[in-house]
Order: sequence, then structure tokens, then C-alpha cells
Amino acid sequence: TSAGPGGRMTGEDLRIELRWITDLRDYGPGDYARLLSVGGRERYYEVHVPPSYRQGVPMPVVLTLHGGGGFPGVARFMTGMSELADATGEFIAVYPAGTHKKYRDRLLYWNPGWTHTDEGQRSVDDVAYFEALLDDLAQCFSVDSRRVYATGISNGAHMTVRLASELPGRVAAIATVAGQVSPGQLSPPPPRPTPLMHFHGRQDPWNPWDGGSPPQSAFSNVLLDSVPHMIEAWVRHNGEAARVEHEVIGLARATIHVPDKGGAEVVLWELPDGGHTWPGGRATQIERTGKIGLFKVSEPVGHVSTDIAASELMWAFFRRHPRP
Repeated sequence: TSAGPGGRMTGEDLRIELRWITDLRDYGPGDYARLLSVGGRERYYEVHVPPSYRQGVPMPVVLTLHGGGGFPGVARFMTGMSELADATGEFIAVYPAGTHKKYRDRLLYWNPGWTHTDEGQRSVDDVAYFEALLDDLAQCFSVDSRRVYATGISNGAHMTVRLASELPGRVAAIATVAGQVSPGQLSPPPPRPTPLMHFHGRQDPWNPWDGGSPPQSAFSNVLLDSVPHMIEAWVRHNGEAARVEHEVIGLARATIHVPDKGGAEVVLWELPDGGHTWPGGRATQIERTGKIGLFKVSEPVGHVSTDIAASELMWAFFRRHPRP
């Protein structure tokens, strides 16, 4: 069974049946997990390989990062990325796992550059973990190394930006959801223009559209840019846009910054009614209500926009942007 708590914590039991890989060889379609040792810590990741996969034929990869306090099963449930991989037959879905001082299968966090309130968490090198993950993955499946993409929500979105900055030779493009970080804010800016698609709800209570500090956090110095300022910073970094295009689907509005030659595309999807959620995705019971049973543990995340499907839009975006 996949890692993660039972249904009491999340309202649903998000675990699935899968195969834990213990010997390195070329595997076929299916659901897998793999243990890694990185920096003296035991880490793991989960993988969904679609039925269309053929051994020996390189396939793109989408790394899907859970938010703070999550785990791989939440990312799989929330995004529907495994179902999309099956429907398109075009990519392998990978669900990495963060760390926690006590648990290995729940309440996990990424270290994107903010200062963790727990001193023991500050030494976690998540960039090294992703390097090890990608090296390991390529020993079990045929990976198209020019088409490795990363996405994440909230704390996972912040970590996604760090990967673009510090692993530019491995990550081709990124998509961030409900978590804004400007290039150079937490780590040196990416050394090359990096295609970015960002989704953000105007009603997000945890990573507010106008920036500032979240109502509570596992990190002590979180100060978020406003979403418009963050997008402006990415456009400047990626090369001023040759033109700006717009698209409207229901209440959802896209602003598309189309670059000159040598630049990189920046897309913002604004959700006027969206909360701290994955557009077109799902929220767990605890996220919807802020409660476990009768006990309140956090604020609800807000509305899930159904006008667009973020996973589908970002995959169409990724397909246009292999690594140079």
C-alpha cells in the first residue's frame, strides 16, 4: 500500500495499492514507490506509469509536489494527474515526498528557502533529494530528460520555483498553484528564461493575492509578493513580452505573455472565486472543513474553481516547452 494516513486524518483514505521497487531494472506500466537515502535521511517517492508506456521509449515526466502538511497521496487525489497521464498517454506522473521531524508519511514539508520554525528541518536538502530522485527514476523507467516538468501547490509551488532556479539543466518548465515566488526571491534566479504558468484564486486565504504573510505557517519569515508583482518579475526575467494575449473561460481569466525569440512564456490564470485550491481538482475533507471530526485544526481552503482544469492546461503548456 502507498504511504499516508488512513481516512480519519483527511476525511478519505487516499492510499492505493502499488509496488515498492527494490531492484533497479526497466519496469512497465503501473503504480510504484521507491525508497531513497539522501543526506542521511530515508526518503521516498511514488510513480504512476500509464498503460501507453513502452519500455525503452523515453517518456516525459511531471513532478507533482504536495503542499505543506501534505503527502504524495494528497497530490495524486487533488490534481488527478494519474488519470490525466492515462487519458493522454503522454507522460509519467511522479509524486515526491517532503519531510517531517517525526513522520515519514504525513504532515510533510518542503524546504524552498524560507526559515523553518523547527531547527531540525532547516538542514533538509530538498534539491539534493530531487537530483537523487531523477537519477533513480531513470534507472527504472525510460525518461525523456528534455521533458521533465514540475508543478506544486502552496509550499509545493514555492519548492517548484527553487527547482527551476537550482536544477535548470533538469527541469524544462514549471507550473505553480496558490503559491507565488518571484525569481531570485528565495534562491538565485534561474540562469535561463524558464516557462511559467501560475494559477491563483482571488479568495485564497493562505497565500493572499495581494501578498503579505499567511495567517499561519511552518516557516518564520514568509513574506509573499503580490501575484501581479510576481508575474511582472517573471516577465522581466524571461524577456519582455512581444505581445500580451487574453483568454476567458467562465470566470477564469488568463493573461499570456508571449516572448520574443530567446525568451520564455509566462501565463497567469486568475480565478476570481478560487480559494487555496487546485482549479478543477479536489480538496480533502479536512481542507474543505478545516476539521478532523469535531476538532478544528485549520481554516478551510475555500472554493475550488470548476471553470478550468489546471492539470490539463499545464500539461498542454508543458508540451510546448521542452528544455532547450
